[in-house]
Amino acid sequence: MASSANPKVLLVIESSRGNGREFLRGISKYADEHSPWQFHFGDPGLFYRNGQACYRNTPSVWFPQWRPTGVITCDPDLTKSYTESGIPTILAAEWNHGESRLPRVVLDHKEIGLMAAREYLDRNYHYFGYCGFDAFSWSLERGDSYSTFLVDKGCRVFRYRQEMGENDGRGETDHASLGRWLQSVPKPIGIFACNDDRGRDLLEACRQEQIKVPEEVAVLGVDSDPMVCNFCMPSLSSIRLDVQTAGYQAAKLLDQLMQGHTPEKQTVLIRPLKVEVRMSTDRMAVKDPEVKQALGYIHQNSHQIIQVNDVVQATAVSKRKLQAKFHEVLGRSIKDEIKRASAEKIAHLLIQTDLTVKQIAIQFGYKEYSHIARFFKKQTGLSPTEYRKRYRNNFHGRFPDHARKTSIG
Repeated sequence: MASSANPKVLLVIESSRGNGREFLRGISKYADEHSPWQFHFGDPGLFYRNGQACYRNTPSVWFPQWRPTGVITCDPDLTKSYTESGIPTILAAEWNHGESRLPRVVLDHKEIGLMAAREYLDRNYHYFGYCGFDAFSWSLERGDSYSTFLVDKGCRVFRYRQEMGENDGRGETDHASLGRWLQSVPKPIGIFACNDDRGRDLLEACRQEQIKVPEEVAVLGVDSDPMVCNFCMPSLSSIRLDVQTAGYQAAKLLDQLMQGHTPEKQTVLIRPLKVEVRMSTDRMAVKDPEVKQALGYIHQNSHQIIQVNDVVQATAVSKRKLQAKFHEVLGRSIKDEIKRASAEKIAHLLIQTDLTVKQIAIQFGYKEYSHIARFFKKQTGLSPTEYRKRYRNNFHGRFPDHARKTSIG
């Protein structure tokens, strides 16, 4: 579809966090693929109050002298103003649930909660927790989705409830009550935090309470902003959102609106892309000491070819007994776990390094490219080259659920 001639697009999008920048990259990508757009970029003046994104009454942006052809903004007031002026405008603010008739960008909070639940089930947790902000509907929606899915599976979920007067607080009182809650829940437990900021709160509370992460408490956030996650101690695992694709789709929608079309679908959904595993969840929640020891050996040696007998020799139990325990505790064989860990390691190298597939094959001890390619495709459904091409732009760790051949739930 041809775009209108030289459209002038005003972008008022917060860019201090990774999601905002990824959203803008998606818009830029669409514009690059179509007729040139003239952009005017303005930052809405984001600041953080009690860990929540807020916007100043007076945005830190000067507006262009020209009349925009179209606007994408996270400011509801600007959305209303430009819409009333007859200028096609898209509201990119997931916390705004009013004026649903307007074109908008929203997050799929339900799917975010489901991805977190499946991640912890896949890691064999038996106790689950959720920690959010009780005053925000998006946080409650994520927690409800996560909890409902797990309860339907027969699991118990421990939800943190903020004390009276703390609904918008993240101060010392909140940290103290977080600490008491963490001490009260059974362990090991996998806790889903509503976003990375809340995940950071949990990690700090664990540190103050001398609770081991991830051995006793695993923590998973949302957004996977490296400027937050990588500066936590330990680094925070998080759900990465497909924000770049949403930016591209928002630009496409705006293009249609600027041409005078009225698309039937005027809501762009930001979906969860995958879990990026960092240190805060990087351990299977297994109580059985022999299985835990075997898993440690498998994952420490996932960069090379190992056999079932190698794993057995690393423990103090017989092969038959260890096989039985793997099936009882994990629901899969030792060999299946070796393959799973190896495929995950190969995926990590394909995405996070510039090593050729041949170089990766040599690292793993494969003599031929065809051997590693055949193994990896059998595990993921894609060849190493296809996998790298498909996921490199949006992936930094564990291969996504939709790329696996099997998944829980």
